Amino acid sequence: AGTTRYTVLLAFWNILIAKLANEKDITVGTPLAGRRHPDLAQVVGMFVNTLALRNEADESKSLSTFIQEVRDNFRTAFENQDYPLEKLVEQVWDGKIKDRNPIFDTTFSLTHVEAGDTKSKDLSDEEIRFSPTEQPVKFDLSLASIDAGDQLRFTLSYSTALFFEDT
Repeated sequence: AGTTRYTVLLAFWNILIAKLANEKDITVGTPLAGRRHPDLAQVVGMFVNTLALRNEADESKSLSTFIQEVRDNFRTAFENQDYPLEKLVEQVWDGKIKDRNPIFDTTFSLTHVEAGDTKSKDLSDEEIRFSPTEQPVKFDLSLASIDAGDQLRFTLSYSTALFFEDT
């Protein structure tokens, strides 16, 4: 169910980005926990690799066809996740644009949270909001989603240099 939910949400994110950018060919970055080797399972630290997922959000396709394409593209990228994003950037980046990511400007993530993981006797359940100046963003648009089983939560981050509150 988690993979299906991820695929459907990613497909809708691609469609939204395609509409906003007026482009069919969309590449979205998505982080993966880079702990494929069993010895890393209990190691403390951040092991993340970002996949570049390229999809063509063509209006001539049915939604189910597009979702299947997104699923297939994700599976292919997942199988090749050990190839570092930094090496891919080196291969495709011409060095001209220095203040932008050369492969994608938008990211999508889905984190699964088990019911027991969200509560602790030492922690409070309090929402904290940050203003754009307190939390800079790395990409034009980022959608972070949390799957808590019966509930989905979303956080949309955007570059205030490109998007304005009134629009």
